[in-house]
Amino acid sequence: VAFVEGHWLEPFSEQGEEQQFEMIVSNPPYIHPDDQHLSQGDLRFEPVQALRSMSDGLADILAIAKAARNHLISPGWLILEHGYDQGSTVKETLETLGYSQISTVEDLAKNERVSIGKWDKSG
Repeated sequence: VAFVEGHWLEPFSEQGEEQQFEMIVSNPPYIHPDDQHLSQGDLRFEPVQALRSMSDGLADILAIAKAARNHLISPGWLILEHGYDQGSTVKETLETLGYSQISTVEDLAKNERVSIGKWDKSG
């Protein structure tokens, strides 16, 4: 196990060569900046930067999905947790970025909460 510190996948590009992985799994911030739940319940005590993301809560997901293409072996998998109402948008984003075999996993309440995409340069 190696621990690195940095913004998303940037530490894996710093030696001039992109490090490659078979799978990248992330639970990034995905809550819309104006979501009223940020000031309610236990979320009041969480660091806001761990929860809130710009662009309707999707900015960090988009950044990771873009950068992951340089860090996934081909074929490789990207797995992203997202908000209960973001599944279709995340799937569309992955498709637009060239991922395939895109699927979504539901939580116990039947909400789409995790999206999976395969990165395969060979098509």
